[in-house]
This record gives sequence, structure tokens and C-alpha cells, in this order.
Amino acid sequence: MPSGSEAAGIMLTGFVLIAALLLGGGTRYGVPNDSLIELASLPLLGFGLFGLSQRPVPPRSRPLLLLIACAALLVLLQLVPLPPALWPHLPGRAPLAETYTTAGIPVPWMPISLDPSATIRAALSLLPGLAVFLGVISLRLDLRRALCLIVIALAFFNVLFGLTQLMEGSDSGLYFFEYTNTTSAVGLFGNRNHFSALLYSAVPLLAAWAASLVYKQQLRQAVAVAMGGVAYCAMVIGLAAAQSRAGLILGLVAGAASLAMIWPRGLTRSRTLPMRVLAVGGLSILVLSQIVLVLALGERATLGDATRLQMARITFEAALAYFPLGSGFGTFVPVFGMFQGPASAFMNYVNHAHDDWLELWLEGGVPAALLMLAFLAWYVSALRPIWRRNSEEPLQALLFRRSGSIVIALLLLHSLVDYPLRTIAMACVFALACGLVTAPPDPIQDTDAPVK
Repeated sequence: MPSGSEAAGIMLTGFVLIAALLLGGGTRYGVPNDSLIELASLPLLGFGLFGLSQRPVPPRSRPLLLLIACAALLVLLQLVPLPPALWPHLPGRAPLAETYTTAGIPVPWMPISLDPSATIRAALSLLPGLAVFLGVISLRLDLRRALCLIVIALAFFNVLFGLTQLMEGSDSGLYFFEYTNTTSAVGLFGNRNHFSALLYSAVPLLAAWAASLVYKQQLRQAVAVAMGGVAYCAMVIGLAAAQSRAGLILGLVAGAASLAMIWPRGLTRSRTLPMRVLAVGGLSILVLSQIVLVLALGERATLGDATRLQMARITFEAALAYFPLGSGFGTFVPVFGMFQGPASAFMNYVNHAHDDWLELWLEGGVPAALLMLAFLAWYVSALRPIWRRNSEEPLQALLFRRSGSIVIALLLLHSLVDYPLRTIAMACVFALACGLVTAPPDPIQDTDAPVK
């Protein structure tokens, strides 16, 4: 049984995760749904910060906590007003300063961010993800596993919801966002790409959960594992219904990586015939589902939209203009509009660059790029101990740590061609994955031998 603090931690973390996945599928800052989730995350955020002050910080969590502190400091620095003698000389600010001069108005004290209110809104949207991460790193393995089940269950619900959208047609009232893909399943998200992101992220978590039951070799878990197989088939159907090229490709990667995560230990450790049959059946479903995704991808095997290449080019030009400090977090829309020429005038409203790495460079400049590199360095360093063959960790903990590392890789790859982490829902899933990669504070002892 969890202690009082653990019970509070799992309830608060689960509540924020559920709220984010139900309400946080939009991509515009400051909408009412996002504000509700941000407010709901404050108790968990306070609980997590208080917990950090009352116990030693887990060693493997320290690098990420330091990165979070640096990111918060960067946001604050972007909001600090600078004197008129300095601000106009920052890259990209001279045309704005000339506007004040032409109007006969003295240049006021101005911050690095071109739109401080937008920067504040962008920072507030990160609170739920930060709260989830702080909640996860304080939880034992069994409680973390429960959070994974929340993601799996809500991904399954999104599939059912998305299929209902398709059955009702493009005029369905179940499409909750004004700008969306009405010919595809989108679930509770604003578009099919982010809907797909939830589904392929759920696949490694589902594989870890099902494999952990197989490794226990308990026949009473057979029903639960069978339900896991049904859930995985639902994820595949959802990815096919979404028709997102990136989602289908990353769905294939998620399946292959999940297979690498559990193979061959799922068979060699299952000593009883029924559990061997169950394991082989599960692996067969995984392989057949990969074939289904390949066939679905074949129907979408067309060249990418040239509009995205134009957006990337314009974003890159804007990033160079505001190099090295950036234009400020949350300022992409107005800055992109200033750099649009006649050739790209057909793009009436572009809310993101569809390349989150490039957009972060535009908004945060060199400091944001350094933070991204630091995160990648942490991630690469975290991979070796959890993927090496002779790991001494308990198998149960290792499965979920590996699944978290797969989810991180999938979302980072997707961010090269889209912006899944700009939704609060997927930011919270990413935070959960980062928390899973860190070792549990008190992992449950596993009777299985360490993975070799």
C-alpha cells in the first residue's frame, strides 16, 4: 500500500495527466482549456517542489532539474526590460525602434521578447508538463506503471472517439476544433498528427506493461495481456484512420523498438506452455500490425507538402535575423508574418513552423539551442545503462525505463516535421517519459534475474 504522500502524489499526477489528455489537445496558447489544465497542475507542482525540498534529489533526476531551472531562467531573462540605449541595437530590433522614432515617441525600456505577454503564456503552458515530471520522479515503479495505464486507456478512448468522428462524416459535431482534419480521425486533438503522436507513444508503454505481466509468469494475468493485445490493435487502427504520414512511420518505429525492448526475453523467460503461447501470440500480433501500418503508409506515400519547406525556409531566415538571442518564446506568429513575402502570401495563418527544433531556435536563439543540446546529451547518457545487455537492474524497472526512452525518441523525431510538444497533452506524455527514464526511488524487487 502506498504511504500518504505516495497516495497524494499518484492521485495528483494522475489527475493532471487525465486532464491534459482530455482537454489539452489544442495548439494555441491561452485558450480556456489550457488555462484550466494549468490551474489544475498548480497543486501537483507545489507538492512536487515541496517533496524536493524534503528529501535528497535523485541523482539521475538532477540533470533534468538543472535544465528546467535554466529554462525558467531563460524565460525570465527574456522578460527583463532593457534600456533604450541597448535594446535597439539587439538583432532584429532596429526596425521596431525606428517605428517609435518615426512616430516621435521615445524608445521605451523593452525586453528581449518582442511580445512579453505571449512569452508568459508560452511559459504557463509548460507548467502541467513540469508538474507531471516532478510527480513521476517521486513515485515507485508500481505507481508509475499505473500512470502508463492512464495513457494507454485514454489513447484507446481517443481511437474509439476518432472512429466515431469518421463514421459521422466531416460535418460531425465531434470535431471540437475550428481548424482540423475533418476527413481523418483526430480524437480529442486539434489535428491528426498530434492524435497519432498519442497513439504511437502509447505503444511502447503498452508493450512494457504487457511484457512485465508475461515475465511474471502468472496465468491469471493472461486476460490482462490479451486486453493489451486488443489495445495495441486499436492503436494500429487509429493510426491508419488518422492518415498521418509521420504518425504511420513513427508507429512502425514504435512497434519495432517495442519488439527490440521485449525480445527475446519474453519467450526465454516464459517456462510454461500457456505463457509461451501467449507470448508468441502477442509477438505475432505485433508483427502483423506492422504489416498493416506499411500498407496504410503505402496509400499515403506521396511527397511531403512543399508548403512546409517554405515555412522552414522563412523560419530559418527569421532565426538568422534575430540571432543570437531569439525573438522571444511565443512570438512565432507575428515574427513569421513579418518575414512572409509575396510568394508565401497564400499562407494566411501559420501558427507554428512544423519544425519545433527550428522554431525553438527562432524564439530562444543560442541559449535555447544550448539547452536542447544539453537535453540530448542527458538523453544519450541515459540510454546506455538501460539498454546495455548486462544491466543489473530489476527487469520490471528496466522495461518501463526503456519504454520511456523510446517515447522520448519518437516525439523528438516527430518534432523535426511537426510540433507535437506544443500541445499540453503530449508535453505531459513527454514529461511522463522523461520521469520513467529516471530510476524509481524505491524499485520493487524483481524475482527475475537481471537482463543480459
